[in-house]
Order: sequence, then structure tokens, then C-alpha cells
Amino acid sequence: MTTSWANGTRDAVFQTSSLVLFGAGQYLAFVSRMKTKKEHNFFMIAKAQHEYAVYLFQQGFYGDAVKQLDEVLHEEETGERWSDWATAKFALSHFAEAERGFRRALELSPDLTEAAVNFGAMLVSLSRWREAIDMLEGVLPKLEPEARAVISGLAEECRTQLGAVAQGS
Repeated sequence: MTTSWANGTRDAVFQTSSLVLFGAGQYLAFVSRMKTKKEHNFFMIAKAQHEYAVYLFQQGFYGDAVKQLDEVLHEEETGERWSDWATAKFALSHFAEAERGFRRALELSPDLTEAAVNFGAMLVSLSRWREAIDMLEGVLPKLEPEARAVISGLAEECRTQLGAVAQGS
């Protein structure tokens, strides 16, 4: 039979009709497969929405990226999504919200280096030298050598600024 129905409906109907032949146990297996398919589809949609939010951010549409990430976070919280949301808030100069987002990202995913580096960069921009040093130095062991050198230099610059503040007081 060569019927072409959209979205796998034909396959589902054929699988459903064969359940009558195989009994109730097969029905449970079918329901389980369909649930897994729905979860997979949901995951793929959320992933696409997240990727779209990243694209919006890269294009400079920070507010739109935040809106998109709000939706994605409403569906499922992950450290990466919170980090991206916080980075967009940072780009919009919404520092208190960005800080909350970075802290949530690191709570969910303590090894998320991008969140720690971006949070440290925000702290530097706010002249919160001691906190920036702590955040940046904490992430150093997790970084690749090239990134480690850059972040180490940034932490050293924070030390210099912290010393200048201490001498000026």
C-alpha cells in the first residue's frame, strides 16, 4: 500500500492496527514509543528555540533573545540556557538580573565555564574587583591553555585595579 500521510500518521495507524493482533502488552510498548517520540520532538523544538535565541543574540537583538530564552527556560531550566539568558541581560545592562541568571546557571551547572567567565567579565565591568578575581581564578583550572592565559591576564588586571583602589583610600 502506498499511502503518504503527513507526520508519520500512516505509520502510527498501521502500528495501532497491528496492536489488535498482538495484544495489550504491545499496546503499552506502542504508547511508550509514542511518548518517547513526543519527548524527543519537544526536546528538538526547545533546542531549536534555544539556537534561535543564540542567533538573535549574535545579531545584536538582545531583547528578542531574552524573550526567546524566557520561553525556553519556562519549559526546562538548564545551566546553559540560564547562562545565555544572563549574557543577554548583561548586554542590555540589566546587571542585577544578569547576576541572578549567572548564579542560577552556576548552581545548575557548576562546571559551566562560559557562565563563570561571562559572570567574571560582568563583575569586572562593574568594578567589583575582588568578586571578579574570585570568579575568574575559580574557573582557570577548567579552561584550555589559550583561554586560561587570557582570563589569567584579566584576573591580574583586576588585582592591579584592586591595589590602586586600596592605595587611593
